[in-house]
Amino acid sequence: MKTVKLEKLPSPASFVGCTQMVYANVGKVTEIPESAFAGCAISKVVVPASVTLIDTRAFEDCESLERIVIPQGIQTIAYATFSNCKSLQEIVIPDSVTTLEWYAFRYCKSLRYIKLSDGKELGFDSTDPEIVERNDEIVLSSETLEGLETFRDRLAKALPQEKPVPLVADLIKKGDIVICVCPIDAAAPKGRLILPQQQTIRDILEAGAVSVVTRHAELEETLKQSAEKI
Repeated sequence: MKTVKLEKLPSPASFVGCTQMVYANVGKVTEIPESAFAGCAISKVVVPASVTLIDTRAFEDCESLERIVIPQGIQTIAYATFSNCKSLQEIVIPDSVTTLEWYAFRYCKSLRYIKLSDGKELGFDSTDPEIVERNDEIVLSSETLEGLETFRDRLAKALPQEKPVPLVADLIKKGDIVICVCPIDAAAPKGRLILPQQQTIRDILEAGAVSVVTRHAELEETLKQSAEKI
C-alpha cells in the first residue's frame, strides 16, 4: 500500500505499522483517531480543514514523516502526537491551537523550527526539554539506559553550587610563614605525602603564604632556625 485516500477512519490504530504506506490524503473526516498512522512509512500527510481533532499518538513513530501542516480549527496537539518522528523538519501550527500536550514532539531529532500561522518561526534545538519533552520529567529506562545521560546532566545542574571550604587559607594571610608538622605515614607510598597533607600545603601556597614542612622530631630545631632567620 503506497498511497491511500480516505473518507473515513473507522477506529483507533486504523493503519498502525503499515510500513508500505508512503502518502496519506485524508478526506472530509472530523478526527484522526488515536494511533491511526502510528509506525507508518508516510513522508507527507494532507490534513483537511474538516479535522478538528488529531488524537493521541496519531503519527507516533512515523520516522519518514518530513512535513505536516495542521489546519485551522485544531485546538489541541495531543499527547505524543508526533513522538519519534525522526525526519520531521518543520511543522505549521495555526492560531486555533491553544494546547500543546506533553511529548508532542519528543525525539523529533530533525525538527528545528515551528512555523506559526502569523508567519513567525519558533526556532529551537531539538534537545530543548521545553519542546521535546516536559522540563521536569525524563524518560529513564533501567533496561536500555535510555535517558541516563540526560538524567545525570539534570542532576548535576540541580545540585547546589557550594564554594569549597578552605582548610587553612581563612586563618592566614599573604606572606605568613606556616610550619606544617607532617608525621610520616608508614602506610603511605614511599616518597609521597598523604592527600590531606598535600591539600593543606596547596591551600597555604594559594593563599600566598610560605609553607615550611617538618616532622615532629625536628620541630624544635625548625622553630629555632625560623626565629633566627626572621
